[in-house]
Amino acid sequence: KESIHYTREEANQDRSRPDFVFHFKDGFEEKDLIVDSKVSLTAYVEYVNAGSSEEKSAALDRHLKSIRKHIDELSKKEYAKKNAKSFADYVLMFMPRDMAFRAALEADPALWQDAYQKNVLIATEQTIMPFLKIMQLTWNKYHHDTNTLKITAAAQNMIDRVASFYDSYIDLGKKLKSVTVAYN
Repeated sequence: KESIHYTREEANQDRSRPDFVFHFKDGFEEKDLIVDSKVSLTAYVEYVNAGSSEEKSAALDRHLKSIRKHIDELSKKEYAKKNAKSFADYVLMFMPRDMAFRAALEADPALWQDAYQKNVLIATEQTIMPFLKIMQLTWNKYHHDTNTLKITAAAQNMIDRVASFYDSYIDLGKKLKSVTVAYN
């Protein structure tokens, strides 16, 4: 549901506007995943509709340049660093056409890795939902582990306090015994 699970085009303090910010909440804790979907597919459409191999090659080259330019722009915006609740140090770049990404990746196999090194992950319509589900599961695991650590610390504190009470009780018993002996 919008504004609960995600927000759309909400302006940051620097007036940048990520397309979506997905919110992973649990109690008072919240982590965000930033998603941008402003990838231009104009050159890809030209590639698909090209009549000759020269036109196809030129259009594919423009398509790659467009994607790389968008990756660089997203990397420079540093959305994740500007969001204190960011789940990770990257932004998810959504490409709405899987075939557009596949064509780019076939032409430039290093594309995904180069994007990753710039803190940009690329997702398509086939991978966005599994990716979001993985993020949700990761958040749940992180939160569960954090709660487990808190519970363990509280239990250890309780054990330490009971041990301290027991030691005091033993000491009191020894003193009572010595007082009883002295009294008798």
